Amino acid sequence: MCPVGDIEQVDGRPVWQHHCQQCFACLQWCPKEAIQFGKETPHGKRYHHPGVKLSDMILDCPKK
Repeated sequence: MCPVGDIEQVDGRPVWQHHCQQCFACLQWCPKEAIQFGKETPHGKRYHHPGVKLSDMILDCPKK
């Protein structure tokens, strides 16, 4: 999940394309919680704004 299309899947793993806007949507919405940022995120709770659905964000993602 990346609103600017910065992540590609290569061999089942995320690869960043160096256009990250640091919105952390990838970290918050990853269904496997596989994306981490720093030492604290592996133990932290993921946040989803109650007014935003994943489908809203996917509609706004650039297509590759």
